[in-house]
Amino acid sequence: MIANLTGQQIRDKLDQDHWSARILAHVVCSAYWGGAGVDLRELDGLDADNWKLAKAIMEYRRQPGWNDEEFYALACWCRIRHDLKQWSHEQ
Repeated sequence: MIANLTGQQIRDKLDQDHWSARILAHVVCSAYWGGAGVDLRELDGLDADNWKLAKAIMEYRRQPGWNDEEFYALACWCRIRHDLKQWSHEQ
């Protein structure tokens, strides 16, 4: 769980064609695989709920009981759903 949301609940929030969903998808992929991807200035435009979610995603691996398989599945889904080509080489 990230910010008390399941992977499916996060997918539901990010399954939109809205700039904030795409930014959060970048946050997920960048937090999982690293590398370039998120222009941190864009995070400033997020509303309070999405800002909290972005922070929770970045802190996920610091949480007790975090699940790599769940995080990987979410990152793969974000990469495909939002066509994030900079992570297309990741398995």
